[in-house]
Amino acid sequence: MIVVVSSYKVLEEKIEEFKKISQEMAKESIESEEGVLRLDILQGDGDPGRFLFMEIYKNETARKQHLESPQFISWRRAVPEWFSQGSTSISYIPVHIDLK
Repeated sequence: MIVVVSSYKVLEEKIEEFKKISQEMAKESIESEEGVLRLDILQGDGDPGRFLFMEIYKNETARKQHLESPQFISWRRAVPEWFSQGSTSISYIPVHIDLK
């Protein structure tokens, strides 16, 4: 299992669009990609332009397949110009995750 946590800072005028396209991408990924176990999107409390994605993949192959999926490619093409600063992504090895 692999966990990736990504952080994005979105321009104020693009927040609603970012939420919509991100939710669509996450839903499609969960429904169509067996190796995507979880894709959570969190919005900053007190900083509505700050977003955190927590992605859980079955393995590295599943993560790479997600990066090549049509919904991710479409998302990735749309959103970079909406960022007010650079994004960060960090991979983690889970110690304990409950996927009920």
